[in-house]
Amino acid sequence: MREKKVLLMGDAASGKSSMRAAIFKNTIPDLTSRLSTTHSYEMENYKFFGSRSLSLVDCGGQHGFMESYLTDDGEKILFAHVSALIYVFEVTKLDSAGRPPELSLQYFSRCLKALGKRSPQAPVFVLIQKMDLIQPEKRQSEFDMWIKALKQICGQEDAFIAFGTSIYEDTLYRAWSAVVRILVPNLSDLTRNLGLLSQSCGALETAMFEKTTFLLIARSSVEEPVNHSLVSTHLLPDIYNKPVEDAGDATVALGQANRFEMISKLIKAFKHDARRFSSEPFDSLRMEMSDFTLVLTSLTPTSYVLVIASAKEPRITPDAIVLNISHARPHFEALQAAAK
Repeated sequence: MREKKVLLMGDAASGKSSMRAAIFKNTIPDLTSRLSTTHSYEMENYKFFGSRSLSLVDCGGQHGFMESYLTDDGEKILFAHVSALIYVFEVTKLDSAGRPPELSLQYFSRCLKALGKRSPQAPVFVLIQKMDLIQPEKRQSEFDMWIKALKQICGQEDAFIAFGTSIYEDTLYRAWSAVVRILVPNLSDLTRNLGLLSQSCGALETAMFEKTTFLLIARSSVEEPVNHSLVSTHLLPDIYNKPVEDAGDATVALGQANRFEMISKLIKAFKHDARRFSSEPFDSLRMEMSDFTLVLTSLTPTSYVLVIASAKEPRITPDAIVLNISHARPHFEALQAAAK
């Protein structure tokens, strides 16, 4: 299935359209406040990672719109053939007892039931948005209160993975990278071949990014440090390599300081600034520092590859890395073309 339908739902004014603009239209976060309110729903198609099309349906969260989605006719139109549901809450909406608004929880529960009836295989991603409005030392506790309430209303029926996010931070790229990875049908093949490329380059880490959004698609690392901050799963295995039989409540390891997602954010900002000085599109980046060598360049027409190697090995030069990438490029293009 080449077209992937993704529903973007949640409370009104929770930041759904802002994150869509930041991720897919490269809008600066400070400018998203100019966006108008979404009425009913807006559907946009984005060319994504090869010949695939991502059909993103941004749904207004006002009461009247939510009720219309959850009628029998509304369910047939909106919830059928869905590849993923992203449901957004605003973190600041907890009451004095640390409880989310009851109506918000009810709509979430009803949407999960509609999704389970029309697209039972679609995974659910919960984004607790606007974390930048919470003091850093209180973010984890606020996030945990949301997760507790969501698990209570879901019970043992509905699985989801939740992220605390902000359009001003790399957390947004962490969450959306997790979403897009489930839309890539041959992710395991890409990851395995990325590991082979990493070995041929003598790299410490190698990562593949989607070209337009700069979301992380796949990665290969010598070792993975662990970060348990603002991520939780419910009735799911660890999506990073734990076996299915270990399903249950778990925290996902996402790497020290979410370094790949930080790179996504930084490169998009760099590309935006570079456009002010040159009309030429961003092509590649090479860095030789005292302790590492870095190459970021196109791998396929719709992806970039990032290779990081130790500077302690003099044979590993940017030119050598680029040569290995050029040799691997036809193979990765064939992998992308073969994906169904």
